[in-house]
Amino acid sequence: MVEGESLEFPVSGGELGRERFAMVRRVGDVKVDDWFDNITLTDHKGYHSFKIKSLKRGFYDLEFFDGHETIKMNITVYEGSRWEGSENFII
Repeated sequence: MVEGESLEFPVSGGELGRERFAMVRRVGDVKVDDWFDNITLTDHKGYHSFKIKSLKRGFYDLEFFDGHETIKMNITVYEGSRWEGSENFII
């Protein structure tokens, strides 16, 4: 993804708390910043989603508990913009 873009995922349950969500920016293997405050939870009448916004260039580790298991993701944010000819390319 590119700086300034947002990620949004459906999630069960409607609680946003540190016991369910964790997100940190890392440099190499060192966790340097807590990004929990960039996560928001939205009620869509029947399901919830969490959204991560305002990410800056770098590497992030996201973990969330969906009620059954802990899901872990690595997110890479690049400096640049999407190419007009295809959203699949970053320039």
